[in-house]
Amino acid sequence: MFVHPLVARTALEHARTAGTLGSTLSDTAAALTLELSPDDQGEDGRARADELVAHLLAIWNHVRDHAGADLLTCEQIARCAERVSWAVPHLTATADLARATELGAALLTHCQDRLGAHHPCTLTARHHLAHACQSAGRLTEAAGIRP
Repeated sequence: MFVHPLVARTALEHARTAGTLGSTLSDTAAALTLELSPDDQGEDGRARADELVAHLLAIWNHVRDHAGADLLTCEQIARCAERVSWAVPHLTATADLARATELGAALLTHCQDRLGAHHPCTLTARHHLAHACQSAGRLTEAAGIRP
């Protein structure tokens, strides 16, 4: 699955102009996560999962960049965060701990800021980040991740 950057940028600009950016991003994230389960095994499954992570990160970057402009509702941000949070345990399981903790920290910060400390997506992001930190041997940091 590959989308040329010009096509992606055009589609995003069209959605932003039409006032449908939030639903476009959250629907795309939902459709992507239907493509693969985190339990897929083998080289082919891992390659597909890595590609899915890259696409989810691209979507998350757009969510993060546009959420402050009130182009996305809290529900749309939560739907995207819910899908993107899948990437953190995947990266942890594949021992890409630097990316797992970086994404986990960014996801947690954004969810706390936009959804609140006790929103289910924020709590999930906190759990995934703590697990990634623990897997990376950063136990003090993992223990300190709380509301």
